[in-house]
Amino acid sequence: MKKIVLTGVLLVLLLAMFADGEPESGDPLSFGGGVGSVIIGDQTYMRLRLTPELRLGKLGIGLDIDFLFTEEGGVRDEDWDDWQDYVNKLYYIRWSERGDVFFAKLGAFSTYDLGMGLVVNDYCNTLTYPLERQLGLMVGGKLPLMDMMLEGFTSNITDPTIFAGRVTIAPLHESGIPLLNKLRLGVTAAYDVDQYQGISEDEEIMIMNSVDTDDDEIPDVEDFDADGDGLFTEDNLLEMGFTQEQINQLIAMGGFVEAYDEELDDPLANLSEEDMLVLGFDYDLPLIDTKMLKLSHYAELAQIVDHGYGFIFPGFYSQFAIFHLNLEFRQYDNNFMAGYFDHYYDADRAYLQFNPDQGSAGEYDIFIKEQLLETVTASRGWYGKLRADIFNFLYLEAAYTDMYSDGDEDGVKSLIGTAGINTKIIPKLKNMEFKYYQVDVSQITDIIAPHVIIQGTLRYELSPGTNLMWQYQERYVDYDNNDKIEGDEEIERDVSIGVEFRF
Repeated sequence: MKKIVLTGVLLVLLLAMFADGEPESGDPLSFGGGVGSVIIGDQTYMRLRLTPELRLGKLGIGLDIDFLFTEEGGVRDEDWDDWQDYVNKLYYIRWSERGDVFFAKLGAFSTYDLGMGLVVNDYCNTLTYPLERQLGLMVGGKLPLMDMMLEGFTSNITDPTIFAGRVTIAPLHESGIPLLNKLRLGVTAAYDVDQYQGISEDEEIMIMNSVDTDDDEIPDVEDFDADGDGLFTEDNLLEMGFTQEQINQLIAMGGFVEAYDEELDDPLANLSEEDMLVLGFDYDLPLIDTKMLKLSHYAELAQIVDHGYGFIFPGFYSQFAIFHLNLEFRQYDNNFMAGYFDHYYDADRAYLQFNPDQGSAGEYDIFIKEQLLETVTASRGWYGKLRADIFNFLYLEAAYTDMYSDGDEDGVKSLIGTAGINTKIIPKLKNMEFKYYQVDVSQITDIIAPHVIIQGTLRYELSPGTNLMWQYQERYVDYDNNDKIEGDEEIERDVSIGVEFRF
């Protein structure tokens, strides 16, 4: 299979050599890609990326094929060692757009919303892309009954554990009653089959490398006798490089080896499934809809099942001149978090914290997002979002949540900001964008803090169809649970720089 893919790569590169400039807007087929380097963890790889696209009417298909080359010249094996890796080279397949009679998209979702913000808010399945890829699916459409609209979603069809759906109706659509004939009612649901599925492969390795069953300060993966019973474990000997023949010789010499040791600690095997269901009901009522001004009123009630409630009332949306504005009053019950399925969800649904006194998983404790609800007290406050698009040159967006609790309890605050340039006014600059996320914290005191993501993208045109591209992302993870970010071990950084092309 790799030979077939590599042959395809060579053909694409040959086509690129003879291509001239950027594709015309009407061209159904275009090829793109890039070359450069990328840093993943503490490893630097040379990167060859191919992104062909096909567009035929409402149909769109895009591939994203990454080749990460090691210093030895080989291809990074983790990207090609199982069938899901090949499926995930598909970046998207799209049919039509949301709101059409039928629409569907299979692939990457950098942002995804359902409802008014209390259930699914800015969820993304590309948080660690391209290191980890997920092939999400969105499908929906319209029915003639009460102008009904339906939509379903899963974050990853190759390992479906997160699901969401929404139904909206306009019950008075054909009544002719002013205003009320535009009223829409909606129901939203989001479900996680098992939050522990959020533990990544790297975190699993961290856990297993720190487990020490017999407390002899030698991790089980390096310990010939992991449980201290005087018998070598066959699996461990194999992992340490012993051949089966050598192990058989040890057995023949005196039976010092046991085939499998059931006494060994396996914290991952002992985790029971922890599902999560969030439900929401909302309405949306357009009040003014003209070219100069749009104004609508909305509200939403949501429940995290077996936990708390929250609601938005009143909520207003307005669009005028260059501005888009949302303003909401929110009230939360104990044990409720707005937008439970948010931008961070894939990282937060299950996570580790370092415990030097030996935690539930070796040197770590395993937590799930649901446990955070136990610390959330009732609160009320305001949410606002303002976006400005300035002459198709500069766009700025800021969203701020300020919830305050009764008594001395801290409330919940969030700050999300975006700034970007996308214009031909600056010669050669194709686009530049920066994003900042700090959500669900008690106080916003530092720019660099636990639970922060910073992202940056820059594209500069070298020649028609060829851009210099830089992408950067930092995630700050408080592994030692001291409310500070100290050292590079608590910074997860992805950097890529190179040249991308499209013809």
